[in-house]
Amino acid sequence: MLKWSEFPRVELGFMDQDHEECLELLHLIVGLLDQESTKDTIIDERLDALDEHLKSHFAREETAMQETGFPPYYIHKTEHDSVLQQYQQALRDWHTERKRDVLKRFIAVSFMNWLETHALTMDSVTARHIQDCRG
Repeated sequence: MLKWSEFPRVELGFMDQDHEECLELLHLIVGLLDQESTKDTIIDERLDALDEHLKSHFAREETAMQETGFPPYYIHKTEHDSVLQQYQQALRDWHTERKRDVLKRFIAVSFMNWLETHALTMDSVTARHIQDCRG
């Protein structure tokens, strides 16, 4: 998994801060999943914290896009909605099956790959647009 020092920056304060917080939560969850002694309820709490973070994180970006008239807003929002649905499905699967390896693979591979790619593409373009509009 990428460390914050390796993660692509978009050079817009609130977005980089959200990415850093998200990465910290992802690393924490993977670390908890790796420790067999960690109770599932502790993992549940961190997963819920990540869910709340993602909703707030995406809402901040979407508000800034709307405020600055970002032309591909709906494309970017659709990607947020899609990954949030995937995450929430992974949560439902976790609550049903309690398979740590499956959840870890989703968090450490699928979600991390999406987050990095999203930051490099959608978020970097969005950040430039917001900066240009805000001066």
